[in-house]
Formats: sequence, structure tokens, C-alpha cells
Amino acid sequence: MKLQNSSIFQNKYFFWGSIGIILILVCKIGSMFFASKPIPKIYTVPLAEVAHVIKKTVPYEITAPGTFMTMQQISIYNRVDGEILTMPFKEGDIVKEGDILYTLNVADQEAKLAQVQGSLEKDMALLEDAKKEYDRNAKLFKQGFVSASQLDLLKSNRDSLEASIKTDQGNIDYMKIQIGYATIRSPITGRIGFTKVNIGTLVKASSTAPITTIMKLDPMDFIFSLSEKYLDFLNKTPLDKFKIALTDENYVEKTAIGKLIALDNSISTATGSLQVKARFDNKNFEFWPGQYLNIKIVLEEKKDALIVPARAVQSGPKGPYVFVCKEEDQTFSMRDVKVGITAETWALVETGLKEGDLVLVSGQNAFKNGTKAAKLEKQDTNLLIEAKDKK
Repeated sequence: MKLQNSSIFQNKYFFWGSIGIILILVCKIGSMFFASKPIPKIYTVPLAEVAHVIKKTVPYEITAPGTFMTMQQISIYNRVDGEILTMPFKEGDIVKEGDILYTLNVADQEAKLAQVQGSLEKDMALLEDAKKEYDRNAKLFKQGFVSASQLDLLKSNRDSLEASIKTDQGNIDYMKIQIGYATIRSPITGRIGFTKVNIGTLVKASSTAPITTIMKLDPMDFIFSLSEKYLDFLNKTPLDKFKIALTDENYVEKTAIGKLIALDNSISTATGSLQVKARFDNKNFEFWPGQYLNIKIVLEEKKDALIVPARAVQSGPKGPYVFVCKEEDQTFSMRDVKVGITAETWALVETGLKEGDLVLVSGQNAFKNGTKAAKLEKQDTNLLIEAKDKK
């Protein structure tokens, strides 16, 4: 009997001990389970600058580098032998069409001119006598006092003198032309270059080297290259209808009036680009041949485009993204976007956003999915995209 009670007593303690061990294990496992999934922590920033996604008509612009070239370059040659007497210009001056550039000493040509003029006067006097002699003998021939052979001789002498007078006149005209070459004038308005001669230099008409050059500077042609991918835009719109502007190396616009005037006749197989020519007014001679600038061309206007400030768009491993604000609780989430045209201060978003969305425009490094802002500071998107970055 005592043995039976002892067995029951031992079984009872075994049972409750097992229950205790099971409870301890359950508590241990439960604590480990809940400890592996802590309650997410919400990160909060004191201030977030945001701006709305807006719809706006924006220009599709491209920029390309290029150089100016003169429309016309004239090489100046002397066409008569002589010594340089005057040179009334300074190298690099702007000269106008018709301005005197050089005068030459052509005293020998002037002496020859006087000689042929004297010969002309002599031949004219002889011709006058020959005409009178022929007229007298023609009357005598009718009366039978002069033979036909004598009259023919007088006629031949008269005609010969008339031919000599024409020759004399031709020589006079030629010498006047030669003397005219002694004054060398500018054929165009432009900038004169360095001169190869000086006062006192003896120049020869047979020389093949120019004595100076003149470049026309107004208007000026601007040559640049565009990728062949823009050819459709250039083909569907008349060239003179494109809006263009010149910018310097800092992309500051120049106050120049110009238009596209021509496309080259082939695309480079090496670069896949096409040369394009624009023409700009240059009345103040601001631009120089060989000067390097950038040209900005508006290919088309994008209407009702979704626009965000350029600094709202960030680059990530998967591509561009923005932080979008949920205005009800002022929390932010990352959203992938597809960006189209970009400019200095704005970006066109093709997918991922809609008009009215609120996007973060600064301090993105302090944000991640779920970040909350204690305060929102809303910026005017139009003011942000119209502001020019100061460089």
C-alpha cells in the first residue's frame, strides 16, 4: 500500500515538472520570435522642401558646339608694277568697300600715257590732212587729171591713219587702266589682315602672293554638327523657322540675331553627324572667324508636359527616382520615374508621376522610404524652373 502511494506521488511531480519545462520552452521560443521582429522605427526630419509636379509647355532644346567662319575672304593682289607710296590703314582695321588700301608710284606708266596721247594727236592731224588731200584729188579724178592708182594710194593713206588713231586710243585706254591699278581699293567691307608690304616696297604684278587679305564679318556663318537622330526634326520644319541662340562657354546667351540656312549633303559615316550652317548678324563685329561658341536650337515645343525641378530627380541603381510626399501624414516614399528632356533647372517626367504630386527638391541624402517630415516648406515650381543657376 505504501509502495503504491509513493508511485503516485512520484508521477504527480513528474507531470508538473514536465508542464513547467514545456512552459519555459514556450516562453523562450516566444521571446525569440518577437525579438526577431521589432516594431519598425519611423525616421523624422525637421523640415522638407517640396514642390508640385506641374503641366507646362516647354521647349525641346539641344546644344552643340561650333565655330564661326567668314562668308567671304578676299586676297588682295597688285596688278601693276610700282613702289608703294601710301598705305592709309592699320592692320586689323575695319575697312569699307571702296576705301583706298595702297597707292603705287606709276610714273613710268604716266609717261607712257603722255607718249601715246601725243601719238594720237599727231595721227589725228595727219588724218585731217589726208582727208583734205583725198577730197581734192577725188574732184580732179572726175575731171581726168588724176589717175585711179593715185587716188587709191591717197585713200589707203587716209584709212591707215584712221586705224592708227584707233590703236592710239586703245593704248591710251590701256594705260589709263594700268594707272588706275596704282590705287588699290577694298572690294568689300570687312577686317583687313596683316600686310606683306610696307611704304617703299617695290611690288611686281607677276607675284603670286597676295599683299594682304580682307574678311567679310557681317553677316557671319556658324558651322556645327548635329547627330543624325535629329534629322527628322530638321526635315519636317523649314530651317529658318527654328529658334536659335548663341551661348558662351558658361552657356550665357549672346544677343545675336540669326537663323539656320543650310544642311550639308551627307552624314559622316565616322561620327554619324550632319554639318549645319547658321547665319548671324554681326554689325558690331562681335564675332570673329574661328571663334568657338555653342548654339542652342529649339527643335519643338512639348505641350502639357509633366515638369519637376531638376534637383528633385536623383540617380539610383535602377535609374532615376524621386521622393514623393504623402501630404496627409507628411511621409516620403521613393518612386522610380522615366525622365525625358532635361534642362538646367527642370526635367520632363514621362512616367511615374502625375500632375499635383508633391516631390522633395532638396536634402535627399537624409531621406529613405518612410521618412517623415515634421514640417513641409512648399516651393513654387514655376519659380524654381525659371531661375537661372549662377555659375
